[in-house]
Amino acid sequence: HNDRSYMVSICGLGGCGKSSLAVKFSEILRGEYPGGILFVSAENQFTLDKSFKKLAHLFQISYDMSAILLKLAHIEAQWLMIVDNLDEAELGDDVLDLLTGSWKDQSKCHMLITTRRSEQEITEKLMMPELECLNLHCMSEEDSVKFLEARTKQVRNSAMEDLCNELGYLPLALEQAGAYMAT
Repeated sequence: HNDRSYMVSICGLGGCGKSSLAVKFSEILRGEYPGGILFVSAENQFTLDKSFKKLAHLFQISYDMSAILLKLAHIEAQWLMIVDNLDEAELGDDVLDLLTGSWKDQSKCHMLITTRRSEQEITEKLMMPELECLNLHCMSEEDSVKFLEARTKQVRNSAMEDLCNELGYLPLALEQAGAYMAT
């Protein structure tokens, strides 16, 4: 916790829980961010534009990326921005400006990025030291089966173990399968 701009990323396969972890982090540490918590979808240019149009509306300014970033830079209290699903192969100018622009030099923004990119790729593209990248892995076989047991209220069996294996021990896939099995 500090008063300067800071950026960290959560890297991992789709469905391993990156977004859920980011949201849980923001819920638990809400009190540490009196300047607010903003959620930006960076899945593609369309979703990024949509997120920033909402910010422009919130700030009561016209949709202009530079003006929005300037407003963000001048939030006086510590605040958090979650940039979710930063997965596109090429990072557009708006995304690069958001992530690495000079606006952050004046900001008290802590930025949490979720991405399917590898640790190496995210550190090279954004010039982030590796220690600022958390690589999130899938669940273990044992944890996956326990999760399904709890979610479905069924007793462990070989079919459940096979399903966990087939789903690659991914939490999102297990949650969806568990919900289906429980109905």
